[in-house]
Amino acid sequence: MKPVGPLMREHRLIERVLPVLRHLGEMVSRYERIDPAHVSAVSDFLHVYADRLHHGKEEDILFKVLLSKPMTTEHRSTMEDLVRDHVRGRTLTKILDAAGARYVQGDAAASSDLLDAIQGLTDLYPDHIDAEDHRFFLPCMEYLTVTEQAEMLEEFDRFDKQVMHEKYANVTASLESEIISLRR
Repeated sequence: MKPVGPLMREHRLIERVLPVLRHLGEMVSRYERIDPAHVSAVSDFLHVYADRLHHGKEEDILFKVLLSKPMTTEHRSTMEDLVRDHVRGRTLTKILDAAGARYVQGDAAASSDLLDAIQGLTDLYPDHIDAEDHRFFLPCMEYLTVTEQAEMLEEFDRFDKQVMHEKYANVTASLESEIISLRR
């Protein structure tokens, strides 16, 4: 298997979240109400799975290796665009988080900010995924030797495990903090 296999498989899961996100936007538009837990769950997915895990492997492993290769101008430019998309996704997810928190507090302007973030994310990801899947990933495998590809797959596996350990260490610390503060 090539390193793009796991990345493309991750894209399929990210694509499954987009209709959920669109539905949340429809709920805000039509009824001005949504379950904050749904916003939180989608936001957590975007932060941890889409950004930290998926984009992390792309930026910290694949793109880093590709930068050391004699890439075509087109591929290098596409990679720069993809990184800009990642930054845009992070920004929109932060807006989604903040608007979700304000929404829970009853802030009237939060609905508009939620809709803007949702629209931005649902516009961003389909084109971004298409660019990676159809114009970047497979052609860029030509820059890597078979050995480099195998090593990259192993590094992806280590990276996944590290991210999951970080996530649940943070969840545990947060729970400990909340429980201890409740005891006081």
